[in-house]
Amino acid sequence: MKLVLTLSAALFLVACTTPQGKRLKENPVALASPEPMKSVVLTEGMPQEERSVWLKSKGTVTVMLGAQTNSPYSWRLGEIPDPAVLKLVSKSRVGPAQDSQTAAGARVVAASQQGLEKWVFEAVGPGTVPVRLWYAQPAWESLTDAHRYTFTVSVD
Repeated sequence: MKLVLTLSAALFLVACTTPQGKRLKENPVALASPEPMKSVVLTEGMPQEERSVWLKSKGTVTVMLGAQTNSPYSWRLGEIPDPAVLKLVSKSRVGPAQDSQTAAGARVVAASQQGLEKWVFEAVGPGTVPVRLWYAQPAWESLTDAHRYTFTVSVD
């Protein structure tokens, strides 16, 4: 319960301190499919040219990004996408793919193991918006040296 309250408070703070994004005037999305999709998953290893998605209204885009499980670093929005086009539905940390086990069967997670952050966005209304995520410590004011992940969403 404390974790849920902590995560809710963190998302509220991020939403209040993140600048508001703008809708793009033109649709730069190169459509790979003839129709908008209901659900799309993007990963960190995808090339930039494959990070443009076309969604149906109420469709979702899930972004899976690498994140250290025991680090103060986390992914955060560079700016909030236009809420008339796209909204953040959830953000969560997913543990490492495999945990090692001791002889007694207890789970042990190595300090350096990589986990994931899972971001889920929902298409709200028509338009095209860029989404920018940065991997940094929560206290950073300047994100110029932060690792970045960007993608574009177009909604029918």
